[in-house]
Amino acid sequence: MILKENRLMLIEVENEGFVAAGRTLAFPAPESTSFVALPERLLNLAQKGMIKTLTISGNSLSGVGIFDGDRVVCKKAFSKKEINNNTICIVYIPALGETVAKRIRFVGGYLVLKSCNGEVSDMKMKPEEVEIRGIVIELLRSPDDLGRFDRGYESEFLF
Repeated sequence: MILKENRLMLIEVENEGFVAAGRTLAFPAPESTSFVALPERLLNLAQKGMIKTLTISGNSLSGVGIFDGDRVVCKKAFSKKEINNNTICIVYIPALGETVAKRIRFVGGYLVLKSCNGEVSDMKMKPEEVEIRGIVIELLRSPDDLGRFDRGYESEFLF
């Protein structure tokens, strides 16, 4: 289903389950669908199944305003040019069989999977030890324990 609203397109995309942000989880399997508003330029990717949502499990991204239980919209088709030192990526670690959501940092010949919370350690990996499966392009806020959506952060995921 597609609805046009103010240059954004509302489209139904597959939710791939949970992704770890602080604690690691097995790679998610599709579980449901969500409606997301996307710019028209991303509509083709969404129709091809290359836009997905994932539910964050953990608190390692709380420093950038992404909390446990929030959903993120991910783009699975991307170029390496789209990844810089501020990009939050969905990263699969084959040796562990786990997928995490982390901010990426390039340090020397390594890829640092950066925690955005001082309580969770960063992960330093060789680029060939990981697979970047997607980049986070939007945040879908879930309410906190008191039912509030605003947690004092502006979304840094603008199209």
